[in-house]
Amino acid sequence: MARITVHIDQKTYHLECEEGQQNYIIKLTQRLGEYISNIRAEFGEMHHQQAAIMAALMAIDELTYARLKQKKLTKELEDLTAKDTANTAKAILEAAQKIKAIAESLTLEQTN
Repeated sequence: MARITVHIDQKTYHLECEEGQQNYIIKLTQRLGEYISNIRAEFGEMHHQQAAIMAALMAIDELTYARLKQKKLTKELEDLTAKDTANTAKAILEAAQKIKAIAESLTLEQTN
């Protein structure tokens, strides 16, 4: 485990994380600090814990929205893929029927 020191909302925290994750955790804490700063800019001064809770709620709201959007886009992609597969199957069937008709006409010409 790696130990890092981060600063969020003018407070210092000592955290542990997996080795190699230090920069990622630092970036996350910087983003959390931005949320808190934005909340304070919009709503004025408030207790640190209240700002942190509001920031967490905002982050969860964004995550929830992103997951819903991902689910919707995945469904749309599945629908398009199914439609494309059906269209491809139809085109292959039509091509096979044409090939069969050509083969039958060639067979008839050879027997005549």
